[in-house]
Amino acid sequence: MKMELEKFDAIIFDMDGTLLDTERLSYLAFLEACREHEFENMEKAEAVYRQCIGCNSTKLKQILREGFGKTLPPEFYERWRRIYSRDAYEKAPPVKPGARELLSFLESRNMVMAVATSTKYINAIKKLKSTQLDHYFQTVVGGDQVEKSKPDPEIFQLTISSLQAHPSRCLALEDSNNGTLAAHSAGMFVYQIPDMLPPSEEVKTLVGNRLRIFTSLSAVLEKLKLQS
Repeated sequence: MKMELEKFDAIIFDMDGTLLDTERLSYLAFLEACREHEFENMEKAEAVYRQCIGCNSTKLKQILREGFGKTLPPEFYERWRRIYSRDAYEKAPPVKPGARELLSFLESRNMVMAVATSTKYINAIKKLKSTQLDHYFQTVVGGDQVEKSKPDPEIFQLTISSLQAHPSRCLALEDSNNGTLAAHSAGMFVYQIPDMLPPSEEVKTLVGNRLRIFTSLSAVLEKLKLQS
């Protein structure tokens, strides 16, 4: 009997919100920065934040400028990131439930694994080392190593190329809609495990076409163990 896992030569993970429970840390840091700068329209601020999920730093800054316009204090982005760094880098960030079990299972099956994250490469390595997840991955590609942010497929294309794999034989695990769309556009199979946001209407239209949605990494593990 053929196992689900045998469909794939490599599995590429997003990091923040997928392997690490860091999107909430970023969100709380964003709210703290908004309060410090006495933002009055928090509903608008939260709408802007939702657009930021899954994007690299260049895209983040663009979204902030477009979302807040002239009302955006010039020091806001750096203050947000400093608050976030306090919780995500000065100590090991929390690992998502089921992540270690899933990675251990895939390692036991000699699966090639990589990380494609919107986080800068050096910061991604810091997070993976502090959580002791770094040894699972053959390669890590950061958001500063590509020109275009998710939902553009560039980061997945680069990661697949570095693994010398074919996209149709690769599986991406993503939490964000931006990341899910990027992986799907790259020609990969995608398992979305939503974190801060539910699947978008655009993502929902792709379900069944190389895309499935799961409630947790533990559910993904059970799927990959199943015989088809």
